[in-house]
Amino acid sequence: AGDEVNVKAYGYYESTDSTAMNTYATGETMLASLADALAGGSMYVGEGGQAITSQTIENMLSLGNNTTYESLKSTATDPAYPRTYLNYLVFDENMNILSDECQVVQLKGAATTWNTLELDGDVIVGNNGYVLIYFSGESDMDTWIDNIHFVTVKGRLLQTQQYYPHGLIVES
Repeated sequence: AGDEVNVKAYGYYESTDSTAMNTYATGETMLASLADALAGGSMYVGEGGQAITSQTIENMLSLGNNTTYESLKSTATDPAYPRTYLNYLVFDENMNILSDECQVVQLKGAATTWNTLELDGDVIVGNNGYVLIYFSGESDMDTWIDNIHFVTVKGRLLQTQQYYPHGLIVES
């Protein structure tokens, strides 16, 4: 809680074919693809964090979380643009999605021009838990994401605790 996050990238697409923009992969297909990518082991775990296990991934990609994400995405979707998104998802410590802290930003703007995908200002994480940031392209057309900027600023330290080996607390 208290960390500040900002993500900005640039997206590009050439086609203005509305059929291709609105022909896309199902939520189940995208969920399976994301699970495979996360299970592959190329992810960042913050300071003091633990390795992310397949059980953590399964909890994160639960049906309830997927339903919430699909609702966020449908609110952000304009069918006049490709279904390419910057996804910023916040989970509590039990891997339940916190929809009021999440943002889904669709690639919008003119074709054949680099358009900005950016979170609405610097976002301050309100709860302890996890943040998942990724880009997804669902349309049946080519889109490109480039020049990704990810900035995180640690929140104010509220408490520290020192331990002896085997878990005894060091009294100050």
